[in-house]
Amino acid sequence: MTFDSNVQFRVALGRNIGTTSQVSDSELTSFLSDVVSARFQGFAVTQGFGYWQGKPEASVFIDIISEDTAETRNSLSLIAAEYNTRFSQDCVLVTRQHIGANFASLRLSEAIAA
Repeated sequence: MTFDSNVQFRVALGRNIGTTSQVSDSELTSFLSDVVSARFQGFAVTQGFGYWQGKPEASVFIDIISEDTAETRNSLSLIAAEYNTRFSQDCVLVTRQHIGANFASLRLSEAIAA
């Protein structure tokens, strides 16, 4: 198996809205479907827990593996801006890490033959 040089972007979304409510599961699903899927064909979503300004909050992490292009960075900026606007957030954290990736598509019989 070989690995291509790619970049993994992680988008961290806090689910608190102020101190009185949270982004609901249905609101999050709509956001992922309408905003993220419109810009990236594949990504992983992990539910988690984070801290913002010393206070805990439920969080969602979106991992996207892509080439590091101006178009990719612009799409990430638009995703963050839309989340900030839609859910009254102070900010969205976006990180970038260089990785080796392989989207393995072989079936078992093909892998054994190789």
